[in-house]
Amino acid sequence: MDDDTQELIAIQQELSGISSRLRKIFPSTHPQFDSVFEDVGAASYYIRKLVIV
Repeated sequence: MDDDTQELIAIQQELSGISSRLRKIFPSTHPQFDSVFEDVGAASYYIRKLVIV
């Protein structure tokens, strides 16, 4: 695995941790829940696409 792929995997893992922490602050009933997790989800999606390529 090259350095770029390892870095992207590390970022993906960090995003997963951030998502877990955000769930504590923004429960599903919070008015900004959708916006927050849409942004985190989009970042995770693009990181996965970069790792797969």
